[in-house]
Parts: sequence; structure tokens; C-alpha cells
Amino acid sequence: MSLKSKSKVLKCLRSSLSCPDYWQLDHQQWTVIGYYKKLIEVNPTVTRRTASGLFVRDLEQLLVAFISDRDVKKKVETLRSELKKSTGILADFWNKHSESLRKLALENSLGDTQIESALKRKAAISIVESCPNISKPKRTRYRKNKEEVIPSIDGAELVECDDVFVADSDLSVGTMIKRIACNLHEKTDTTLTCRERKIMTSGLSSILDLSDDSFESQRSLFTDEQWTELHARYDTKFQIERYHLDTEVEDCLLIVCNTLELSNDYGCVLKFIRKTQDRLSSSMSKLSLQIVECILNVTHTYQYLLSQPSAKNVTELDYYCTIWSPIFLTLFANSDHVHVKAGESINASSTKNKKEVYSSSHIKAFKIDVRFVVDMNSTEYDAAVGECAKSAEDNKAIKDEGKLTREAKDALDMVLNRVDQDVSTNIWIIQTCGASCSMSILNLFDNGLYIVNHKHSFSIPKTTAQFKNSISDILCNLLTMKREIEKLASHIISDRNHIIDISFNRESYAHKINPKVQYMRDTYYTPPRGTKSKIPHHLFGPPSRLNINSNIPRSVLHQKVSESVDVGHCQGYDLYGYKQTKDGKYYNKYTKKITDEHPMQ
Repeated sequence: MSLKSKSKVLKCLRSSLSCPDYWQLDHQQWTVIGYYKKLIEVNPTVTRRTASGLFVRDLEQLLVAFISDRDVKKKVETLRSELKKSTGILADFWNKHSESLRKLALENSLGDTQIESALKRKAAISIVESCPNISKPKRTRYRKNKEEVIPSIDGAELVECDDVFVADSDLSVGTMIKRIACNLHEKTDTTLTCRERKIMTSGLSSILDLSDDSFESQRSLFTDEQWTELHARYDTKFQIERYHLDTEVEDCLLIVCNTLELSNDYGCVLKFIRKTQDRLSSSMSKLSLQIVECILNVTHTYQYLLSQPSAKNVTELDYYCTIWSPIFLTLFANSDHVHVKAGESINASSTKNKKEVYSSSHIKAFKIDVRFVVDMNSTEYDAAVGECAKSAEDNKAIKDEGKLTREAKDALDMVLNRVDQDVSTNIWIIQTCGASCSMSILNLFDNGLYIVNHKHSFSIPKTTAQFKNSISDILCNLLTMKREIEKLASHIISDRNHIIDISFNRESYAHKINPKVQYMRDTYYTPPRGTKSKIPHHLFGPPSRLNINSNIPRSVLHQKVSESVDVGHCQGYDLYGYKQTKDGKYYNKYTKKITDEHPMQ
């Protein structure tokens, strides 16, 4: 392709490339570091993960545009390979840039106006005031600690820009959990309890774990009222429509349960289930009964595994291979997109991220017992991660959960770089202890604050009575998870349907960058043996690009359509995000719109 033709193509691509000025160079001069430097010049707030996503997207655009140019294609593939290898040069580059990001985060924290802070406190207090039974908050052992080490630059304290506030707190939730985590990190030379370590690792990974309601968890950082307020804020965001069993399946279960209750003949009911499967036309109905068959086999044949503690000396592998592997494999047996990967496998992306923090050789990230994997162009995306334990021994369960939430966060970061904004990106966390299973979900809603929310818990029934009472709920829980994982997988691999479009440079091939990519933060990884633990480079977020190039306070930026709102007459936001303005209208902080009437009045 001639230089004139290349110039014309790049001009056409200008609006779709994230850093169009850089690609004007001769393609032989293109480098990963060069792109990052140019991107930082344009947007000083860009982070490593955001920059990587933009770089990959630009390469996709170039590959499509120059499909017939072998030299450019070869260069693009070389750049892709360099990015995957994550060399020490790239790690050093972002290590140096992280200091600039921290300074920008500091500027962001100092830019908050008194009016904005007052509005946020009022918004939080209004929820509490609507509940007359709420008493004065009690202090917890981590709050107002005189020995607390607060992250700072030149003596000024850093804050997170999540803008999530609870009543009676001047700090955002993200700031609170991260400052406490940094404080605990300073004490890693001394012995931390298992729960203190989980508070540290979650906070340093920007994770608020609402699935752990134990009093020694992150809950200890808040009052009971504040913790309840956080649940009220996020529980609704994790609501998922529950799977409903077909009538044929419900009828079959009714017959099976009553037959077992009458005769306790497992062989008889298993024959009935298999015969019923042959008559069903719905694949999901057949799948439901196949799972019932798996559970009945365990209940009938492996009673010793259903006792706690077990009468025999059993291992974690015994529980997984006998109980959970048949269920999970059956659940995704006919899946076109998802397969179950067991046996302490490692996500390559997590290893790559850890290598950018620690320079030690033979770096490996989290070893996960079971992963629900989506393959896309030789890259593995985790839609769910799981750990298996042989008993609910406290420390082991806490360690597993702390590891799973961080692995789920890494999985979510990968998915956010792949899918568009309107896709539900819930990552499932599965934790089994013996014959019991707990399911939680991790997602990212606010800037720099990942949330974990518990969804379901169940146990494999030990008796006929337990089977009768719980089997429908167990099926609905498992099939709900399957449906949501399959839905996410279909979005991840959707580009496969447009591979032919590459040859014709069709617009449908390129996906848009998910704006939540800018919300992402780095993960805390356990240091290799003999290496000092490091706080993630990108722990506190910088201000948005708009804030860097403007002196306008964020309080104004957040109210683009609400210039008429008089702060002095606002009585705080109600539960639905509404507050009344001076002229009697209602402003909603979520939609950023003003209406004449409150919809709940």
C-alpha cells in the first residue's frame, strides 16, 4: 500500500482510534511504549489497564483497515505479542507513571468543594433519617485509629473518587477500606489474623465484600447502620430474575419426592427420571432432571460424604470428584461457549498482572480449583471461579474467599475490556465446603470500588425429607447461574460471528470501549517467597480527564442538567435519589434530570 493510501486510511480511522496522532508515524516506528507515552500526553489520567484496552482496540482497528498490507499486519501481530509477554520494560514504565497517577489522585482529592461534600453527607444522612429506629453509630475498633497510616503525597492525604458515602462519615467508602488496608499492610511484618489479612487484601484490591457479614470482616470498619445502608444500596443492583422450572419438571419432582417418601426406593425413582427425560422435548427440562439424577446418586451412594465431620478420612478431591464435578460438568455439558476447567489452573492474565508488580522469576498468580472458562481467540475469560474445601474450617474458608474475590476481580477486568457497556458483567464466585455450596457475584458499579454480593447457599440433601424440601431451590439456583454465565459468554464471543467482516472492513466488527474500564483498579497479589509485599500501583484513582483540563469543581460536573438546583434548599436525597429544588420540582442524581412530580407521591 502506498504512503498516500495509508494516509487516507488513517484519516478515515481518526475518529475511531483512541490515539490517532501516534499512528501517523511510519509503522516500523510503532512500539508499545511509544503508544503509551503519546496516550499519556493526551490523557495524563490514563492507567495501565485502561491504556492496554485502548491499545488492543486500536490494533484491531488497524488490522481490519490494513487487511491487505502484509507489513502492517506483521507489525500489528508483533505489537500484540509484546503486549502479552508483559516485559520488564513495560512494568518499569508503569511503575514510574504510577507516581504521577498518585499525584493526580491527590489533586482530585483537594478539588472537592465544601458544597459537594455537604451534599454527599446530606444524601447519606437522608436515608438514615427516614428510619426512626436507627440509633447513634457505634465506633468500631478500626475507626479513628490514632496509629492509622494514611496514604499521602507531600503530607496531603489521598482519597478515592468513588463518591459512595454513608451517614456520619466524611470519607467515601472506597477511601475508608483502602486506608485501613494500607494501615494493615504496614503491619505485615507482624502477624495478622486471617480475617485482618482478608480486610487488607480486599481493600488493597478495591473490593468491598458485602457477601461476608461476619463481625470481624470489612463490616467491622462500619457501624451496623452504615453496613445496612451499603446493603440497601447494592443488593438491588445484583437482583437477577430467578430461573423457573418447567411444569413437566415440577410434576416429575413431585412424583419422585412422594415415591421416595413412600418406598425409599432410589432405583425405582432413577428409572422414572430417565424415562421422563426421554419424553421431554426441552433441553433445559432434560438438563434439570439430569442434575436431579446426579444429586440422587450422591444421596443414595455416598452418605458418608454428607456427614460433617465425615466418618471416613476424605480429601477435598473426594468431595469435588464425587459431588461437585458431576454437577458442574452436567450443567455445562452441551454448552457451545463454556467449559469447566478443574485442577488448580491459573489465569494467564492474573500471572501477567502479577509480573508487573514483582520482578522475581517464576511468577505465578492464584491457583484456582475450578474455573468456568470462555475461550475467545486462544484467550481464556473466566465467567466463574470456585474453590473446594473438605470442611467449613474457618481460616481455610476465609482464605479461599479472599483469594476468590481477587481472582474474580481480575476476571471482571478482562471481561470489561472485551464487552460493551450495556452487557451485564457479573462474575460468579463458587465456594464449596464438603457437601455445601455458596454462590456470590462480583461486579463494578462505582469508580474504583468493586462489590461482592451473596446470592445463594445450599447443601446436597442427606435424607428424603431434605431432598423433598430443597431440590427445587437447588435446581433454580444452579440453572440461574448457568443462564447468566451463558449469557455473558455469548457476549464475549460475539465477535466470532463477524470474522468475515474483517476482510470487508465492516463497522460491526469493532466493539466500543466500555466506560467502566476507567473505573478499574489494580489487584493486590501475595508476594513470592522472600519478596517484600507491595501495594498496587493504581490503588487510588486519578480524576477524570475532564477534571484535569478544567477548573470546574466536580460538584458542577455531576450536575450538567441541574444548574437550577439551589443547594441551600435541598434537604438531601431520598431513597430513590430524588431531592426537592427551590421551585418545588424534583432532581434525580441518577438520571441527572428534573421532573415536576415525585413518582412515589
